[in-house]
Amino acid sequence: MKNDHIEYIFFDLDNTIVDSLPFIIECYKYSFSKMKKEFTIDEIDSMLGPPEDVIFGRVFKSKEKIKNAISYFREYYEKNYKKKIHIYPQMNEVLHKLINSYKLSLVTGATRKHLESVLSLCHIRDIFGSSMITSDDVSSYKPNPECLYKAMDMVHADVSNSIYIGDSVLDLYLSKSIGIKFIGAAWGYKGVNSIEKNDCIHVYDIYTLKDVIDNLYK
Repeated sequence: MKNDHIEYIFFDLDNTIVDSLPFIIECYKYSFSKMKKEFTIDEIDSMLGPPEDVIFGRVFKSKEKIKNAISYFREYYEKNYKKKIHIYPQMNEVLHKLINSYKLSLVTGATRKHLESVLSLCHIRDIFGSSMITSDDVSSYKPNPECLYKAMDMVHADVSNSIYIGDSVLDLYLSKSIGIKFIGAAWGYKGVNSIEKNDCIHVYDIYTLKDVIDNLYK
C-alpha cells in the first residue's frame, strides 16, 4: 500500500546507492602521495564532503599544486572506477520498485562528472531523469542545506512530503537543519557508526527500504 504522505525521496549517491567510498579514499591517497603528502584513511575520510577542488584547496595553497593534485586524483579515478565502484546488491531492483510509488531525486556532494560516470556504469540513469543536484550546482556544501532546497524546488516538493536518505553524519545534520525526515543507510561502508543512533530511522537491509517508507505513517 502506498504511503499517501510521502511523495518524494531524495537520495545521496556515494555509499547510499553505490559502494564507492573506499575507492574515493584510494583516489585521494594516491593523489596526496604523488604530491608528497601522507594522510591516513581516517584523516582522508574526515575531509570528505566537499568536491575535490575544495578538499585539495584546504591542503595546498598554490593554484598550481591544487591543479596537479586534482589531475592525479582524476587520472587514478578514470583508470580504475569501472572496476572499483559497484551499485549495492538489490539496490537496482529496489529503486525500480520505489519509482512506481514515489518521485526519486539525487542530492550529492559529488561533481556532475562523477555522478554521470556512476549512473552510466550502474545503468540507473533512467531512474532519476534530470532531478539531480551536484556540487557543481551549489555554492555551499553539506551540511549546508542549499543542495536539498534546490532539489526540492526542482520537483516542487517540501519537507512535509519528502524523505532524505544518506549514509553520513553530514547528511543527518543537513536533514535536521531543515526538518526533513531522514533515513540512515546503515548498509553503507560506515554503517551506523557514522550517524547518531537515536536521531533517525536506520535501514540495515536495502531490500526492506520500500516497506520502511511505505509504513512510516501507519
